[in-house]
Amino acid sequence: MPDVVLVVPFSPPFGSGSLLRLVVDEHGVASGRFVKSVAFMPLRGQRGPGHAVFEEIRTAHPTHTVDTVAWHLAGVSTDGNYTQALALRLPDVHRGASAGGAKWWLHDGKDSWALVDDTPGAGHALQGGPRRLWDEAAVITWQDDAEIHAYDFGITVEPDAQWAWAGTPDQRWRM
Repeated sequence: MPDVVLVVPFSPPFGSGSLLRLVVDEHGVASGRFVKSVAFMPLRGQRGPGHAVFEEIRTAHPTHTVDTVAWHLAGVSTDGNYTQALALRLPDVHRGASAGGAKWWLHDGKDSWALVDDTPGAGHALQGGPRRLWDEAAVITWQDDAEIHAYDFGITVEPDAQWAWAGTPDQRWRM
């Protein structure tokens, strides 16, 4: 049904929640941008795994890389543009952060994890498992260079694929 408008909540495990406005075209493809930041209380079955799951994964998959970190995690922890970009790039990744935001722990709920600490002069990222989650997260630096903001992101849903994009739908990646 062309021209149908869908307004749906988007609440990935990593980022903050948003409302997504999609419009369906004549081919049944729905596409649109995020229009508002919102917060929804997740149902019990939708809540992400706690820190105990991170520790289980970390114990089962020892550290295989240690990298230097020059970021200021506390700053990007509260940057809605960054967390939106990261949530779209890593939709299956869970993030926990220290109260000040200077330490992060990431995990995919299965077998990969990263522990990141940006303490001045001693910043480091430890990673374990088959995926290098911090490396995947650190790729998002393009966002500031392109001046892409949270409401510049969108999603396109096709019958066989779902795409996230930044700026315009032709700058997309598979979700």
